[in-house]
Formats: sequence, C-alpha cells, structure tokens
Amino acid sequence: AMGNILSGKHIKGVPPGIKKPKKHGCAVCIQEGQASIKHNPLVDSAITTKGARLQADFGFYNKTSVRGYRCFLVIVEVRSKYGGTFTRRSKHPPIKLVVWFVIYLRKHLQLACLCLWTDGGGELFGSEAFRQALLEIHCTVEATGVDSSNQNGKPENLIHQVTKIVHQLLFAGGANVELWCFAIIYGMLLRNLRPSTSDSMW
Repeated sequence: AMGNILSGKHIKGVPPGIKKPKKHGCAVCIQEGQASIKHNPLVDSAITTKGARLQADFGFYNKTSVRGYRCFLVIVEVRSKYGGTFTRRSKHPPIKLVVWFVIYLRKHLQLACLCLWTDGGGELFGSEAFRQALLEIHCTVEATGVDSSNQNGKPENLIHQVTKIVHQLLFAGGANVELWCFAIIYGMLLRNLRPSTSDSMW
C-alpha cells in the first residue's frame, strides 16, 4: 500500500524522491498483512484455555413435567464441549445455582471459569443481580451481539442434541413426555460419554 502511494501513480501531489523505509509502522499495512478471522468462525479463539470459558442458554419443553418443570438450563464448557443441565420451573435468573456450579467446577475439577458467555436475554445477562453475583466470584458475564444468537451456538446445539436423546429415551421406554425432567439428566450423561475428539474434562 505504501509503495503504491509513493510511486505517485494512484495519488497525485506526492513529493518526488521519497523512498519507502525498510521497516515502517504503517497501521494499515500491518493490519492487512495479518491473518484475518473468517466470518462466523466455528471455533472461538478468544479464550482457548480449557475450563476458562463457559456458555449458557435455556431450553424449553411445550409440556410441563410431572414435577412442574417448564424449562432447563444448559451450561457447556467451550473447549471440551462437555455440558451440564438443570431443570427449572421458570426463566427466573438462577443466581445461586450458577454461582454454586462455578465454585464446584473450580474446587473439584480445577477449572478457571473466568467467563460465562450467553445471549442478551433478561434471564441471564439482562439481570444485573446475576452479573454482579458472578463478578463477585471473579467470573465475568459476556453477551453476544444484537440478533447474533449464532455466536452462542454451542449451548444451542447441545440443547438440540440432548432433546433428541430425551425423545428417544422416552419413546424406547414407552414413557409419557411429562417425564422429560428425569430423562434429560440421563440424556446429558449419554451425550457427555459418547466418543469425541475434544479434550476430556471429567
């Protein structure tokens, strides 16, 4: 870019006799010379240390379970893609639950859990009390961009996989859909135990 400018062919009025230095600090040239991240990257490279970043999202069932559960919270570790699920009766911010889970992962699995990434919904990131509670245990809550739920794809994919396993378990056992709150625990266990090329976490 600097060579084209100094040649005077593309921009008029450049004084003659100016030479391109061997080493220059042109911010544009440096930026253009770097490898760019592809659009919608499949791998999040922001925090690559195993256990440093978690992602969370809510899943829903059209049928209320026999115990009154209407939805479930999914938390997935970004690098290993291992997940945990918790049945919930509402989308009320699960402050105590998530704080306990982060502390549990740090104590028993020696994971850093520095960041929790979620969408911008009011049940998680939209709750100031939720963000403050995690900040007090040194875990930052981050949100995806506006109308960019694909950036939170790992928990969404996990929800899709687990619900398919739950449907298969209920169908194979001849059980009613109201029992999904029991099947989802085993569905997540089966999903975590399947063979994978990702790094094992527990």
